[in-house]
Amino acid sequence: YTAKSFFQELFVDTTDFIGKLCDEVGGCADGGPLLVEVGCGTGEALLPLMDRARYTCGVDFNPHFVEFCRQNVPQEHQDCVRHIIGDAQELSTLLNNELPSAWVEERRSKIVICVGNTIGIMPPEVRKNVYKQMKLLAGAHGYMVVVYWNGNRFGDAVQNFYHKNPQLCGKFTGECIDLDTCTLTTPSGYCTHWTKPEE
Repeated sequence: YTAKSFFQELFVDTTDFIGKLCDEVGGCADGGPLLVEVGCGTGEALLPLMDRARYTCGVDFNPHFVEFCRQNVPQEHQDCVRHIIGDAQELSTLLNNELPSAWVEERRSKIVICVGNTIGIMPPEVRKNVYKQMKLLAGAHGYMVVVYWNGNRFGDAVQNFYHKNPQLCGKFTGECIDLDTCTLTTPSGYCTHWTKPEE
């Protein structure tokens, strides 16, 4: 399995859901929303949504990911897409400092997303702060969307995704897997938690 094949249905559903939210608040028209992805990684989630929002911004703390994203923005979107290196625990300040003022103006709706289980790899104290920043940025007239990978599929993912793709998180053995908490912690330092519906 690759990430694309293992998570294809979720990826499509997530893109459709977020795209509809963008459309609801103005789409790519002048008054349309600012779409912000926290933990944008290599940019796969934002790419199909660039036509659905007025402005699009990816934020990640990894400069290699951000540079990759910058290099892969289609030419027709260069003026309305940015990728920023920074800490999502300071999301509002970061965007206000790094984006043009028209992008972050108060009256513009904000759709703030964190997809692909990015939230599941954040330490709990960071996760709490990021939730607060996302909510603050979305405000009363925007949306905050967080995608969790279902802990009921964790065992399948360990076997058919993580184990078969050691380049993602390093090689690991059974001792690294906690099926009770749906957590994988590898010797390379990678840690992910999959959320069960009852959580």
